[in-house]
Amino acid sequence: MPRIFWLAIAMHVGTTIGAGIFAIPYVTAQSGYPIGLLWLLITTILVTFTNIAYASIIAADFKKPQQLAGYAAHYISPKFKSITGIFILVGYWGSLLAYIIGMGKFLSILVGDPTTSVLFSLLSIIFVVVTLTINLKLLATTESLLTGAMLIVILVLICIGFPYMRYSNLSLPEVIPSRITLIAPYGVMLNALMGYSVIPEMGRMLKSAKMNVRSFYLAVIIGSIIPAIVYLLFQLMVTGVSGPSTSEEAIAGLLIYLPSWVVYGGAIFGALAIITSFLTIAYATKDTFLYDFNISPTASILATVVPPAIFFLAGVHSFVRVLEFGGTWSGTYVVIIIWLMHFMILRRHDSKSIVKRH
Repeated sequence: MPRIFWLAIAMHVGTTIGAGIFAIPYVTAQSGYPIGLLWLLITTILVTFTNIAYASIIAADFKKPQQLAGYAAHYISPKFKSITGIFILVGYWGSLLAYIIGMGKFLSILVGDPTTSVLFSLLSIIFVVVTLTINLKLLATTESLLTGAMLIVILVLICIGFPYMRYSNLSLPEVIPSRITLIAPYGVMLNALMGYSVIPEMGRMLKSAKMNVRSFYLAVIIGSIIPAIVYLLFQLMVTGVSGPSTSEEAIAGLLIYLPSWVVYGGAIFGALAIITSFLTIAYATKDTFLYDFNISPTASILATVVPPAIFFLAGVHSFVRVLEFGGTWSGTYVVIIIWLMHFMILRRHDSKSIVKRH
């Protein structure tokens, strides 16, 4: 496969693996490993097929660059453009806010000074503004390098942690979890697996390289499965090591059982995991304003960055709660709207145009 194919996959993987990974072990430990594992499998299947459905929607009309809100207006009703846009932007802004918070926390750990967290978060906002002026090809190249580094760090961290696992931590908890605790993994894992925002960019990249639709689908499938495998290993290792002591951000709970230097490796992984998603989510948010709502490039950048920056300056500094709130509602809506569009296309027989592209 050409290099552009692997760059597209790297963008998908880098977008998907973000701050959400750190909440997976916590909700798994609370509900019990078997329940958490089951939810991970269910959400992986749901998201993978949803991503394929979205790819089929994009492949049906490559003529005009759009994001999800634009496709909803085209295939369902113009009224859905605003509704979808609101849900998407809540999710995007929530993710960007979580990444701003997370970058500050992880970078402050690396420098050994927790008081620098806010400063690093503010610097990350500036970083996003600069990034949004970079072209997509350069973004894809940067994404592939960061994603490769991130995967190496997490695999090393997992290998270090496995010998410290206690298999008693992988059983159901002695106290029966509440209904809320049993359902909680759904929202967290759905949020962690959602990387749909980059799929339009992947399609445009592969089309510009004159690659066929099958290559597009294959890139989407591989890009959906790799994060799930990473989550599976991370979930197993962290839950197996720290069990009931698993912390909300995963890394702190490991310090009780693993060598102290692991915190720095965890912080590096955290920063890499966040920055790869940070780049593409910011780009997708800008594209939503630029292509779906026809706002100027400068205004699109401001509309992308200003809302999360305001919430951060207002004192919202808990990235786990931000991801939970924005991800659960926005993610569920996105799944529903993508399948609705997919079935609308099939009903209108527009799928014939997709088959011809094979």
